[in-house]
Amino acid sequence: VATAVLLRIPVELRQVGWMLVGALLAMLSGTALGMLLSCLFLVARYAQAWSALLMYPVLIIGNLIIPQTLIPGELRWLSALVSLRWAAEFMAAVASGTPSWSALGSLVALTCLYFAAALVVFPMLVWRARREGTLDHV
Repeated sequence: VATAVLLRIPVELRQVGWMLVGALLAMLSGTALGMLLSCLFLVARYAQAWSALLMYPVLIIGNLIIPQTLIPGELRWLSALVSLRWAAEFMAAVASGTPSWSALGSLVALTCLYFAAALVVFPMLVWRARREGTLDHV
């Protein structure tokens, strides 16, 4: 939107409320996904390398870089597990004028699942680290 305004391209914002809901849910979902991935980074010896290794596949499979139609058919099912795909789909649907309730439901469900998994796994890893006296996986 900011680029369109700077370039003086007319922008029509429809359903601003749903756009804000989608943006808020996308931020919450990214936070939940980050919390879940932080569990891996907590026990990984080379966490920075894992972070770089996982970032682009998540963005690609989440359809944020490449459209789903260009992803090989055998890998398309993976995008259903990435909440950011549903956030992008919901926001695109809202921008076109008709919110996608299935995308919104999937986004909310996956976000809750990510949060729940992180809230279960993280304390277990902290307990293990305290018991063993190390965060290392070896």
